[in-house]
Amino acid sequence: MGEIALLIDSMEFSGPARQALSLALEFTSQGRKIALCSLGKSTPWLNKAEEAGAVVEALNWQGVLDLAPLFRLRQWLKKRPARVIAFGASSLNAMALVAPKLLGRTLAFLHPRMLKRPSWFFKKTLARVEKALCPTLQMREFLSANGLGEKAIHLAPGISPLLHPVLPKQEKPPYLYLGGPFHQFPGNRDTVWAMDILYLVRPELRLLAIGEGKALPEIQEFQQALNSPGAVQFPGACRAVEPLLDGAEMVLVPNHSPGGIYSVLEGMLAGKTVLASRVPGMEEILRHGETGILIEPGEPALWAREIHSLLDDADKRQRVGDNARLAAGHYFSAKRNASSLLALYDRG
Repeated sequence: MGEIALLIDSMEFSGPARQALSLALEFTSQGRKIALCSLGKSTPWLNKAEEAGAVVEALNWQGVLDLAPLFRLRQWLKKRPARVIAFGASSLNAMALVAPKLLGRTLAFLHPRMLKRPSWFFKKTLARVEKALCPTLQMREFLSANGLGEKAIHLAPGISPLLHPVLPKQEKPPYLYLGGPFHQFPGNRDTVWAMDILYLVRPELRLLAIGEGKALPEIQEFQQALNSPGAVQFPGACRAVEPLLDGAEMVLVPNHSPGGIYSVLEGMLAGKTVLASRVPGMEEILRHGETGILIEPGEPALWAREIHSLLDDADKRQRVGDNARLAAGHYFSAKRNASSLLALYDRG
């Protein structure tokens, strides 16, 4: 069995990094050799992949004018005899700069944010890849409508249970979990505003907003302007989110546009009731009322009402959380995802 090569923009806390780590852990558990290259810096998740047996490299690339990491990437790609699995627009664009012919042997994992206002260069790059792997049917239909239907393949996302070891429950005041990275303000504003509404009836409740991102300062500024001191807390990036997920009452995934798939899967696998925005593609992951709760985006009062209702109904939270864990383990397992991916990777 040949080596499997994974290339990613960054192994910092994000959906693509969750997917890449899950695959690396699953592949190494099957005895496959893994080479994992990150354009970014060394991170705990990259180290975790190395501990599992993957050969890893962090390039610390700063952009197009930073030439030394591009040279190292070219050397890394020259050592890859088969296909490359790429995660992220920067990875694909970097390949187009240093090894354009290899794009024809590249399986590109797509996530919704990559298709939101893509640059002309990325559009040309995407047209050259061997296959574009879409986590939802909605994304595949979008690519088909834009002339890339022959390249688009639906590959249901998968997450590894190795990311969620059983840890002792920590005693904390009741809190909700909101995971980053925080790229957009509007959706996160909904939950911060909902917490302000809930503060009148549940002043003890807290929202832990875990992670970083370009929209974080705006979110913090908005929260400070409200009359609910301490209702939302911003611990920053965490080395391990499992203890926080395990202790949370619910997991919130607010979006005004497609995305948040892996935040949803993490909450499901942790056995939590996940409240997510009803955005395109999300109904393929969550079944409303059965494995999660879908809420219209841009309606903070609806978020507050649903949270308040669920806090009063522990039996429903338990039932939905148990269903979610089963669904994540069956339909969205890393083993199932890796098996489908290997069928493509080892072909030819």
